[in-house]
Amino acid sequence: MQWTLNNTCNQSHYWRLDGHDRKAELRYNKEAHSIRLNAGDRRLFFMERTGLRQQRILLKTEYSVVIGESQFRNSESGHLIIDGEKFTFARENGTVRLFNRDQRLIAESYIESGEPLDLYEFSALLFGLGKVNSEVVTA
Repeated sequence: MQWTLNNTCNQSHYWRLDGHDRKAELRYNKEAHSIRLNAGDRRLFFMERTGLRQQRILLKTEYSVVIGESQFRNSESGHLIIDGEKFTFARENGTVRLFNRDQRLIAESYIESGEPLDLYEFSALLFGLGKVNSEVVTA
């Protein structure tokens, strides 16, 4: 699988997930810290940074209901919670790997970007990958 940056317009980056059974497109808005995810159904999410010492980003629905969070040990690894499912993630050389509680590899995706990603945009792609794969695991 691979996240590919298709287009950049104003403050939005348009990403597409290639190599997965399900089509997924994600629009990340840098100014609003919002995600529009189209993976079968279309959803709008907002991200909010919390915590002083530990870097944490909450994922909220358009109704301000928290449905996920990413916790970072450093900028390359941490934990991801999506819809009650807990994953561990690690990023190395542009490749992100998601593991379940048993440390079994659930998903692996390369992020094709010409520039370094900030914490919010990396979290947006991480949430998109987790959301697509958690629905496949639970279905």
